[in-house]
Amino acid sequence: MRPLFLSLLFPLTLLAAPEPAPDWEALEARGASIAEIQVEIQDVFNLKDPRDNTILGRLADQLHVTTRERVVRQALLFKLGDRVSARRVHETERLLRSLIFLKDAEIVPEPLPGGQVRAHVRVRDGWTLKLSIHYKLLGGQTTKGLALQEQNLLGTGKTLVFNWVQDPVRSTKTFSYLDSQLLASSWTLAAAYSSLSDGSARSVNLQRPYRSLDTPWSVTIQGSTTESGYSLYDQGDTIYSAHSRVDRSQLAASFAAAVRGDTAWRLGLVLNDQEYRYGPLSVDAPPGGLPAPDVSTRVQRGPGLTLGFYQDGYGTWRDLLGMDATEDYNLGWTWDLTAGCGLPARGATGQGPYFQADLGKGWSSGQRDLLLLQGAASGRRGPGGWEDVLAELTCTGYWKQGPHASTAAWLDLAQAHRPAPEDIYYLGANAGLRGYPNNLHPGDGRWILSLEQRALTEQRWWGILRLGFVAFADLGGIHRLDGTGWTGLYADVGAGLRLGDLKSSLGRVILITAARPVAQADGIKGLQLTIGNIVRF
Repeated sequence: MRPLFLSLLFPLTLLAAPEPAPDWEALEARGASIAEIQVEIQDVFNLKDPRDNTILGRLADQLHVTTRERVVRQALLFKLGDRVSARRVHETERLLRSLIFLKDAEIVPEPLPGGQVRAHVRVRDGWTLKLSIHYKLLGGQTTKGLALQEQNLLGTGKTLVFNWVQDPVRSTKTFSYLDSQLLASSWTLAAAYSSLSDGSARSVNLQRPYRSLDTPWSVTIQGSTTESGYSLYDQGDTIYSAHSRVDRSQLAASFAAAVRGDTAWRLGLVLNDQEYRYGPLSVDAPPGGLPAPDVSTRVQRGPGLTLGFYQDGYGTWRDLLGMDATEDYNLGWTWDLTAGCGLPARGATGQGPYFQADLGKGWSSGQRDLLLLQGAASGRRGPGGWEDVLAELTCTGYWKQGPHASTAAWLDLAQAHRPAPEDIYYLGANAGLRGYPNNLHPGDGRWILSLEQRALTEQRWWGILRLGFVAFADLGGIHRLDGTGWTGLYADVGAGLRLGDLKSSLGRVILITAARPVAQADGIKGLQLTIGNIVRF
């Protein structure tokens, strides 16, 4: 029997139990306002965690330049005195997590007297200063390189990168700069220059993006020029080649025409200018019935109207794509439509309209599953009718069996009509079939299905790497350009390691896998190794 004094004390303990802290939605319903904003910037390594409290972790935190508080405050979508908006708070969390120099972010409400609240903004820095050696093995071909990059220069959130890469096609030296808060504003600036072994590339992009659902307007000014070699492959060999020059520029502006609840309609105007020019086409190997690509000059120049619909249905998940990371996915409907017309009087080779459409939607019943759908379609009317008409549909699914095991699936369907040389599809390792060489078959239609069973372990090294395993199967086929129709089924099976980069601001997963073809091998024997950051889903 329970003692009498305990029976009397038990109801009192229930009365004295503290109430759970209200969340942002509850505070919004109460009409609370933000009286204080506290910013806490945590080090790369959490020295309170024994797994991080190592010699390496302590040294890294000493060497790391902490993000400046003003950089975090500049990204906030709310200010002192604002009424609490749960959507604005969650948008701010996603915006902070999207910054490449931050590893994670959360905003915790702390109620104050008088119906007010303190917004406690907690962010964790990522490791941003890197001198790294790249090595990637995919489809029997290697890519190697060297990079020196700082993604949070002196704690200001600005990025400087020098990168040298040698891949199977060319070697590239790139200098790039990214500023996500140009002059402490909402504007962003990205600029890059690349010296290629077969040409050069340069680009600049100045943008005021939509940072939230109700951002009133957006502007994009961008331009790029790329000179390089173009090749059409078959069975991994170069069949045709030519030198190419691509000049692109765009001026786009749009505004939020209507914002209601969690949806927004946006209207805008875009001016496109694109030129594709080629040198003489050379035949490097017997075509074997493969038609030569159309390397005639193409100019698309003219205005267009844009219409967009956005529904904020975001949720957060853990460890679907990466490891030890919060991931944001939108379950709402989003779509963008651009329709315009080329201007022959201004030099456009197109004689009629062009269009571009993008679609996205997600579904989930909770934290254990997620299904994402993305679609895109584009095309233009040229002198001989509709050309470079492209349509692609991608479906990605995740199903978690627990905190350490999950199944992932990726389906990609693509179809083209009279594709431009740059838009021809390929089947092979670089398209998703990891048991085959790169650029195995060219075509104007393709399907690929990949299935993976993933397992995470609690094995971590120095607080920077986490061990995982994967077993997979890939299937696919392609509609060849030579008129022979669809190929038979190509399939492979494989397994290997997944290594999570836990402290990098990029949150990469490195694969070390082996795959064996099991159907339509075309004389391909043995294992195909994959090494590198090659994660599609």
